[in-house]
Amino acid sequence: MPKVVLDTTVLVSALLNPNPGGASIELLRFAKQGSFELFISDEILEETAEVLKAPRLRKRYAYADEDIVAYCHDLALIGAVVSNVPEVRGSSYAIRMMIWSLPAHSRPTLSTL
Repeated sequence: MPKVVLDTTVLVSALLNPNPGGASIELLRFAKQGSFELFISDEILEETAEVLKAPRLRKRYAYADEDIVAYCHDLALIGAVVSNVPEVRGSSYAIRMMIWSLPAHSRPTLSTL
């Protein structure tokens, strides 16, 4: 089964634009269906919550703090939450090469849409 990590922007977009057929919400739907194994770090959950607290987003979209907490909780139920993820620095090319050096069965799929 493919292993996938979704970027914060994808997770934020899925909450703000939950229309069926939208790429971000469809990715979460596929994860719920078991089409791939979703991995979410504590840091991604924290960053998602912080981005959603931005006044400019709250002004445009109507949601409360409780909605943010519930959404992040739901994300944690959909995916496997991993802690203590090592920081990876370097160019996107170097990071891709590092991922490709892993055995095929353990390579994550990264999505930033």
